[in-house]
Amino acid sequence: MLVQHRLFLTFETAHVQEPFTWEMTQQFKNVMFNLSALNVGVHEADMTIALIGEPDDVKKAKQYLKEQSVTVKTISSHKYKGKLPNVPKRLPKRPPDAQIVERKLWLTLIGGQKKEPLLWLMARKYDVGYKLMHSTTGERMAILSLLVWGPGEEVQKVVSYLRSKEINVEYGEVGVSAPFIPLD
Repeated sequence: MLVQHRLFLTFETAHVQEPFTWEMTQQFKNVMFNLSALNVGVHEADMTIALIGEPDDVKKAKQYLKEQSVTVKTISSHKYKGKLPNVPKRLPKRPPDAQIVERKLWLTLIGGQKKEPLLWLMARKYDVGYKLMHSTTGERMAILSLLVWGPGEEVQKVVSYLRSKEINVEYGEVGVSAPFIPLD
């Protein structure tokens, strides 16, 4: 029986840009997540996330977050009526001589794109890591800045995958950290 726990997470300043969600995909293979609200800045971050999986697996993922100094508040908990998507198995581990690249990506998600577990699928399908650098979400749109690393070919596959989902993907400069400020 699958359950879904919606959580509100608050991060300590020192842990704002840690790759928590990517690490969860590596450690908790049977827990899917989806972000519904996310605000990441240089000094503060909070997010609303849904964890979906077997009750024990979801409980372990929540415990992992708490161990990482993330404040976890459960918003809701109920049975999940759907099923986890079938995700193709990733290729065997990369060869030791693979050239690793880092790319900063700016993603613009509009409307229903925000409801898809894109970051979870990306981390499960491709041999890449990522961390959230900046973001802002609104009712109709979300803008995310990700630092993605891995073999150059895999990073390019991620960009192609996101664009195939009609997500606007733009490249930024690695090491340049300019916060997004929405215009009102």
